[in-house]
Amino acid sequence: MQIQHIVTCTDFSEAATRGVEAAFRLAGQFKARVTLLHVFHYPIAVDPALAPTTLAQAEKFLAEARDAAAAHLKELAAQTASKTGLRGQVECQVLEGPPYDAISKACKPEDLLVVSTHGRTGAKRLMLGSVAERLVRCAPCPVLTVPAFPASEE
Repeated sequence: MQIQHIVTCTDFSEAATRGVEAAFRLAGQFKARVTLLHVFHYPIAVDPALAPTTLAQAEKFLAEARDAAAAHLKELAAQTASKTGLRGQVECQVLEGPPYDAISKACKPEDLLVVSTHGRTGAKRLMLGSVAERLVRCAPCPVLTVPAFPASEE
């Protein structure tokens, strides 16, 4: 299998950064392109009486959030590329919607998706769900999961 394009994603957490670094290292080994994604999903409840004002404020907030995320994503891409020695092409995209859905739609069958896992179990996992788990089950391409934190040495 020749890997030509790797998709990876971040929520800007330390855990997600491990997955991004792994994706960049793989891209360097395979001389593959990388697409680095950030997805945000802000469901907004609107009181009909306040709709015009609230919607205008929401649109402004979302535009500012999108711009800030894009700038942070480019900075993360540059830092990670420098740290891992990646000299290939990196594209950054900010997407909106449920993360697992947006990430799945950004992938093609021939891609490799690299995601980190937060390692949540029990009640936290039930309440928060697992984007990585949904991607493993639903993505149109192979998915490589990277543990957020290394296993402790015993």
